[in-house]
Amino acid sequence: MSLANKSALFHLSDVGKDLLRGLVPDGDPFEAFVMSEDEVGAWIMAGASSPPTGVPSVPVTLIKWEYVKSVNYEHLIGGADSGVDESLLA
Repeated sequence: MSLANKSALFHLSDVGKDLLRGLVPDGDPFEAFVMSEDEVGAWIMAGASSPPTGVPSVPVTLIKWEYVKSVNYEHLIGGADSGVDESLLA
């Protein structure tokens, strides 16, 4: 299951809140659009809920998984990248 190209709500750990203060929006959780992700963390556009359009570049921030408590997003069951065995949902 991938978070890439999705809008998500990030809940940071206490350490993450301290270290990322000023780099991500205040508040818990905060919304961000995930540009890409890997085993280290997620590259996000903080405060955005959709991909950029009509611009040559955008600022992104790496949120390391070690600073994230949880992530919430809307998951489309049966989507191409769902990774969910739909037979388990019946």
